[in-house]
Amino acid sequence: MIPNMRDSEPTSTKSAADQPEMPRRNPSAAAEIVDFGVAELVLPKAPSHATELVFHDDEPVFLADPAPVPAGQTDTTVFLADEVPTPTPRSWLWRAGAAVIRFTGWLIQSLFGIASLIVLLAVVAAIPVVNFLALGYLLEVEGRLARSGKLRDAFPLLDQAPRLGSIALGIWAWLIPVRMLANLAADARIIDPGSFADVSLHILLPTVAILVTLHLCLALAHGGNFWAFTWPLAIPLGLALGGLLILATFRFVALGTVLFILGSLIWHRTQTLQWYRSLISRGVHFLQRGATTYWQRLRHFWSLEFWDHAAKSFVDFVASLKLKHHFLLGFRGFCGAMAWLLIPTAIFGAARRTEGGPVLLTLLGGLLLMLVLSWVPFLQAHFAAENRWGAMFELRKVRKLFQNAPFSWTLTLLVTLTFSLPMYLFKVVLPPADAMWMETLVFIVSIYPLKVITGWAYHRALTRERRAFFGWRWLTRLVLLPLLATYVFLLFFTQFIGEHGKRVLFEHHAFLLPSPF
Repeated sequence: MIPNMRDSEPTSTKSAADQPEMPRRNPSAAAEIVDFGVAELVLPKAPSHATELVFHDDEPVFLADPAPVPAGQTDTTVFLADEVPTPTPRSWLWRAGAAVIRFTGWLIQSLFGIASLIVLLAVVAAIPVVNFLALGYLLEVEGRLARSGKLRDAFPLLDQAPRLGSIALGIWAWLIPVRMLANLAADARIIDPGSFADVSLHILLPTVAILVTLHLCLALAHGGNFWAFTWPLAIPLGLALGGLLILATFRFVALGTVLFILGSLIWHRTQTLQWYRSLISRGVHFLQRGATTYWQRLRHFWSLEFWDHAAKSFVDFVASLKLKHHFLLGFRGFCGAMAWLLIPTAIFGAARRTEGGPVLLTLLGGLLLMLVLSWVPFLQAHFAAENRWGAMFELRKVRKLFQNAPFSWTLTLLVTLTFSLPMYLFKVVLPPADAMWMETLVFIVSIYPLKVITGWAYHRALTRERRAFFGWRWLTRLVLLPLLATYVFLLFFTQFIGEHGKRVLFEHHAFLLPSPF
């Protein structure tokens, strides 16, 4: 608090008439200080009130304006502001530690988001028709990277993926006790039908199922993050389970209580009762404060604003996933690639004998398939980058882009075909439908980097304005010829080891649906 210095009775014994009249200077507008020249300094009395100061942005702000000056008097008020203390800078060790902690948190969140995204795509790819969403997302990755060339664009849903992962993990964790209780109830019905255990477990099972369902709905309405799944039923359920655990281990709890009392008597001696009283008081205060906070949070769940906000957040989150866009992108990309691959693959797999005329038909189909496979990856990248159906058939434009970066395109095709062949081994024996996501996980992990590399190669060719040396272009074509021939030769034998027979030839998981069926 800084007092206001205003006009008041002077402390000097001289009167104002006895003092010589001296010329006065105008006060400075910047400092608002009146210069009285050589006149005697007149100090005001101590003020009866003070003006409060608050500091904002390192500048003092006066909350109360000074009182008006009566007519005929001079304002001698001086506003003083002490130097604002600057915060002490933290040491470099503190800043480095904070930076490491922030980077570690960001890295963990990003890795969790990527893992959640890959698992989610694997689950989606295992569902028929819905797996067009997985293909659409992979094409979205390819298109974004083809347009920008930046690696950070290779994960379009990275912001939403951690939330999806926490929702899936939270639901899975809360369904564990329901499944365990269901197994116990089934065992009790088989071992001793109609017994007390059988009846009580079958009454408890629907009750717990309803409570868990209600809890999951409220957790999803609260945001679906990790902490949301601890409200609102986690605390009472935890207390109930803790009480049951105490009853089940009552002997050990009683023995521990006796040992605790004896230890406190030995340690505190004469102050034992006072220590107990303090301990109980703090415990009661902690429980009371926790119960009050818990009750306030529960009341918040039943407010109309909460549910309006939850509904709006849910709609915005679903809209951010762009499900319609990804589904249509995947469906059109599938149809475009199949339009190129269908006829050559049909000719390639039409022969039923390996002698005579059918062999020539197989060779013709193989040659056509080699030509199509050399351009389909980049036609699909061109389609994903421009998001136009007609872009899937602009072969002349794609061939011109190949001339700008032939080595990048050759490397991309080499990696694509090399990663595609081992995945045919997973089609020898297909797993059950409920375990199909385990195989589609391998397909997603293998195909995802292929789309990233293809998008990068397309962007590299798109940003180069000059064609490469014609010698390099023909050299890459000579390298691609044996590569494509080897791939088509090995592809021919997959129909004899795959569970689907000749249908395996048409699946082309590197360009069509990322699934083994």
